[in-house]
Amino acid sequence: MEIPGNAKLTELLHDATPTQVRWVLARIATHTDAEAARAIGVDKSTVSRWVNKGRLDQAVSVLMADSVAQARAILATSAADAAKALRESLSDKRLRVQAANSILDRVGIAPDSHIDITSAGERIVLTVNMSGDGGD
Repeated sequence: MEIPGNAKLTELLHDATPTQVRWVLARIATHTDAEAARAIGVDKSTVSRWVNKGRLDQAVSVLMADSVAQARAILATSAADAAKALRESLSDKRLRVQAANSILDRVGIAPDSHIDITSAGERIVLTVNMSGDGGD
């Protein structure tokens, strides 16, 4: 696993399984190993048997020492649920345009995007208005 901008965490979590990474993220948001295990749906005895438990504990310490990284890790555990809620908002007529704009923004398409295309030597600039104001 590679963690951009944090070589130490990348090194500590290099051989960690996805479940172990989830445990590390849960551990910084809980008070005990057992609470973190419960939060991700594994038995606390499983965690204590992990061969790389010492390295996982070090990863927890690194994250806890960096409050911004800690906050991001805690929020990251809810990112999938947030994305699902945003997707579900598309079916609500009152929230549909706002949800669509938010989704497009998060995947890199700005509500008012200019797309510059060169075709057969001719430059074409398209403006895509997704802001919901009708554009007329």
